[in-house]
Amino acid sequence: MSPDKPDSSERLIERICRADESALAELFDRLADHAYAIAMGILRNADDAEEVINDAFARVWRQAERFDPERGSAASWIGIMVRSQSLDRLRQRRRHAAQSLHPDGNTEAYSEDDEPWPDQAAEHASLARLTRRALAGLSDAQRQVLSMAYFRDLSHRDIADMLQLPLGTVKSHCRRGLTRLRRALVDIDPARQ
Repeated sequence: MSPDKPDSSERLIERICRADESALAELFDRLADHAYAIAMGILRNADDAEEVINDAFARVWRQAERFDPERGSAASWIGIMVRSQSLDRLRQRRRHAAQSLHPDGNTEAYSEDDEPWPDQAAEHASLARLTRRALAGLSDAQRQVLSMAYFRDLSHRDIADMLQLPLGTVKSHCRRGLTRLRRALVDIDPARQ
C-alpha cells in the first residue's frame, strides 16, 4: 500500500489480527458512524448505542480472525454484530421494564428484613463456592455459551451469530454444559458441606 492510499477495511482487519492497535483505531474512525446509526435506529438511546458500538469494536479486536471476507465486507460484518447486540439490548430493556421493581406493591426499596441471617449467608457462600467449582469444570466454549445465554439472556441463534458458530454447535455446547453442571451440583446438600 502506498502511504497516501488508505488500507481497505478488510486489510485493516488483517492488521488487527496481528494486534495492530492503530488499525483498530482507523477501522473505528471509518465505520463507527455507520455502526452508531444502526444502533440508534434500533435503540433510540445514545448511551445504549455508544455502549453497543464500544462492545462491537472490542469484539472485533478479540475476534478479528473470525472475519471471513468471502461472507461479506468488514462493514457488513460489524453491522451485523451491532444489529444483533442492539436487538439483544432492546429485548433486555423490554424484559426489565415489564418487571416491577416492587412486586409486592411496597415502594420501600430496602428493609432490615432483607438482610440474610448468618446461617443463610454461610449457606449462600458455600453454594456459590460449589457453583464456581462446577463452572470451572466446563470447557471454555461451554462456559462462554452458557454465560451468554443466561447472564446476557441471548437466544441460541444470537449466540451463534455473535460467535460465528453453527447453531447446532452452540446448542451442543449449551446442552453438554448444562448436563455437566447438573451432574456436578445434583448431590449438593449445604448442610453437609
